[in-house]
Amino acid sequence: MARPRSAFGSILSILAGLALSLGIVGWWIGHTVGDADAFASLAGDLLHQDAVVSSLASAIVHPVLENATPEVKQQRAVILATTESVLRDQRFVPLFEDVLRQAHDDLIDGKGNVQLELGPALASVITQVRPIAPQVADQLAAVPAPHPVVIAAAEADRVRSLVGFERAATIAFLVGGAILVVIAVIGAGPRALVPFGVTLAVACILFLLLIFGARGLLGLQVSGTNGDAAASAFGVVLAGLRTTLIVATLVGVGSAVLGVVLGRR
Repeated sequence: MARPRSAFGSILSILAGLALSLGIVGWWIGHTVGDADAFASLAGDLLHQDAVVSSLASAIVHPVLENATPEVKQQRAVILATTESVLRDQRFVPLFEDVLRQAHDDLIDGKGNVQLELGPALASVITQVRPIAPQVADQLAAVPAPHPVVIAAAEADRVRSLVGFERAATIAFLVGGAILVVIAVIGAGPRALVPFGVTLAVACILFLLLIFGARGLLGLQVSGTNGDAAASAFGVVLAGLRTTLIVATLVGVGSAVLGVVLGRR
């Protein structure tokens, strides 16, 4: 009887490890990607990325200057530098939080492309340029604010589906995984922690490789920005998930070691 009980306990432990790893990822999605305030709070970290600031400045300046007068176009370098200084100013962070909050609402509850509403940024640039070049500021004010697409419609639909699924399934994964590992330990003893810990650690490592090494498989490729800015923004958004998965991996390793130690007694 010991062998069937041990095999059954191992199966439960493996299922528990898989369920908890999925629940951990779902918890992060729900508390970061799925939460408007948490998503908006990334504004400060994003604006500390040079590639992101340069890309945003270009997204603001290029459409504005496209149909501008030659006199305004000659001031391109000044306008671009002023725009970057505005974006780097700590006072712009609350404005950018509102931009991200609107983009989040479009991503989770909207349809079609996800755009950045850069009107507040352009208004700040105009305020900074006016003392230096009033005529340039007047012409900038006459141009509609740009709305660059950051996530295409098809990719946004995938994110909405993923967030919706994880919101519904996260609690079930976490609670179910915890119950399974308790049953496994009761039925097969502490040795059941070994397959549980190994499964949890391996699953979290695979998630890390999948997310950071093959993000295209998840349909999260950012469109309309240069590669460096997309990579920087992607890294900022997923920094919390990376830390969470690393901690979960260590918990899995610790559980496996604990199972080996207790199983010998």
